[in-house]
Amino acid sequence: MAEPWCIPALPAVRGERLSRRDYGAEFRAREERIRGGSSWKLERGQHFEEDDPSLEAFRGGDLATALRLLDEERDALREQIAQDAARDYAFHRVRVVEEPFTTYLRWQLHSLRVQAECGERIRVVPADAVALFERRERLPEVVVLGGTVLYEVRHTERGRPDGAVRIAVSEADGNVQIRVRDHGPGIPEAYRESVFQPFFRVDKSRSRAHGGVGLGLSLVWEIAALHGGTVQIERSGADGTVMLVTLPRDGKES
Repeated sequence: MAEPWCIPALPAVRGERLSRRDYGAEFRAREERIRGGSSWKLERGQHFEEDDPSLEAFRGGDLATALRLLDEERDALREQIAQDAARDYAFHRVRVVEEPFTTYLRWQLHSLRVQAECGERIRVVPADAVALFERRERLPEVVVLGGTVLYEVRHTERGRPDGAVRIAVSEADGNVQIRVRDHGPGIPEAYRESVFQPFFRVDKSRSRAHGGVGLGLSLVWEIAALHGGTVQIERSGADGTVMLVTLPRDGKES
């Protein structure tokens, strides 16, 4: 029997593979055109390779230099955030972390702290919060840009950036719609509102190891709400459940 609440692999066959160079150029061009909208990124990998002097210093054991280099980025970060605010644009990041922390992740948490202090919208969540969606495989690295295009960000086995796959997102009445289907036993009618509450689990007999902690759907609901969107159970029965995420195309926050 298929386990419930597994996120299916993104349909790369419907997307277009972009090289690292093409992805970077397209991302920048699309993001610069956004006015009055927002984007979000889910970061799941625990180790990446970046050409960053601060990261190199951190790996070499020179924490003071690593932190100083991060601090030197504050003015540029504040300027970028001011430019985004001028065009009513915001970029949200959700960073999933798991223990034990890798060297890269320990450095990145310092970097994220600096970025958050400068005004970046960043949320760090434990791996338990997404365990419900990872029964079969780990969540991919994804970016939803301006509510109009979704990228699955790719990396090599060593963690080097390797471009992305652009995946089309359906639209209806000016809204972007994303559907996720599972093949579990369904959600009883009485629980179809409660499942979006933090720490709620339909089957309370499931252990934490097998059933998560009941944060997955509440996290999805909160991210959608940040973008002025909604999450609902479109249909549910013995053959599984279809969740519908609807986001305004202009990406305005509620």
